[in-house]
Amino acid sequence: MTRPLAAVLFAAAAVLVAGSPPATPQPYHAAAPAAVQVPYYGAVYGQPGALTRADVTRIIELLESIERNTAPARAVKAGPDALAVARAKCSACHTPARADGKGGGFTLFNDDRASSLRILDGRQRAAVRRAVEEGTMPPNGKLTPAERSALTP
Repeated sequence: MTRPLAAVLFAAAAVLVAGSPPATPQPYHAAAPAAVQVPYYGAVYGQPGALTRADVTRIIELLESIERNTAPARAVKAGPDALAVARAKCSACHTPARADGKGGGFTLFNDDRASSLRILDGRQRAAVRRAVEEGTMPPNGKLTPAERSALTP
């Protein structure tokens, strides 16, 4: 847990445990009551600053438990990624050097090494999706369902 987040959560927990300050300010010399009872709930809270070391330890344990149990799930790769599929199936025709001669002028990669995919506009993405789903691309081999889903998210 990051320290700023832990500090905020700890402060919030301390306010909940200690209770809220009185509505009207009291002079410094006035004695505050030892405990405050909340109407209808029967909960009794001590004065601010009444946390013991055991309370602090328990709050930290609870915050760490919350963090462990609510951590985002790690992404699980369901299949091949789009770049790997495109390199294997599309780089023979759709790199900048080959697109005019073999790929109908359509470049799918940023460079001739096929190291990254171009960012396609909506019309280009639709054309790729249609060609892959209809099975017209790639012409030299069919795609598995996993490869097809990687290219058409």
